[in-house]
Amino acid sequence: MNKAITAIVTATVTVAFLALALPAISQAQNVNDHLKCYKIKDSHRYSAVADLITNSDQSMYPSEAGCRILVKSKEFCLPINKDRILQPNNKRDAPHEDVVGQDLTNDFLCYKVRCPTDPTGAMPPSVQDVVDQFGQREISGFRTTKMCTPAWKVFGNNDLPDLIPVASALTGSFCMRDAAAANLLVTVENQGAANAAPTQVTVEFQTATGPVIHTASVPALAAGVSTSVAVPFPVGPNWCYEPDCQFRITVDSAGTELESDETNNVASDYCPG
Repeated sequence: MNKAITAIVTATVTVAFLALALPAISQAQNVNDHLKCYKIKDSHRYSAVADLITNSDQSMYPSEAGCRILVKSKEFCLPINKDRILQPNNKRDAPHEDVVGQDLTNDFLCYKVRCPTDPTGAMPPSVQDVVDQFGQREISGFRTTKMCTPAWKVFGNNDLPDLIPVASALTGSFCMRDAAAANLLVTVENQGAANAAPTQVTVEFQTATGPVIHTASVPALAAGVSTSVAVPFPVGPNWCYEPDCQFRITVDSAGTELESDETNNVASDYCPG
């Protein structure tokens, strides 16, 4: 379950925050929708050429072809949240807006980019109104200088999580049902040495009409911690008891978590009818 690393283009602003020990109002954000960037030294030194393709929602910012990338990253950025400390007695304190983005999970490496002039004359807007958590204002002077790609920190196998499906300690079976027998209770354990981010678990049920796949969300698990999630049994024409209900459990089914052992995520069993 290796992660597919897909290059994306982001407009990044590196901001230095100075937290002053002043009486203040704390306004916490519970979403990791910020990037904290470090200036770094990179052992790589290559070059690459790429077309930087803008998605349709950003059509006012044209795609750029034949951009040259210096593959020696200059910044390493990781998702964070922040506690905004308002300074009511400071006239220069920035305004505050409740602007919340998507929850980021992976890191980024940022590279210098130089793009040739577009032969069609397409250019970004000369002025753009924007708003973030420091208020609304106008920005201008657009020029492509940087591209950031998703990155994952690499550790030794002893420093990684390891997610596994866990059978009942009483019966040794993976068939664990709730009181109404409407859901299969799947226990997922992180037996690794590092914490695991939120993942998914998938159960493939065998039915008379073919396989039926149901998925459930698994919360973040610290090392050594387990949790149980409910996955509904198929109903109606997809009833799986023929006479027994055969199923296969796959933890981290979306392949989002780098684990010390990628071979122990699957378990097959049945529930007797």
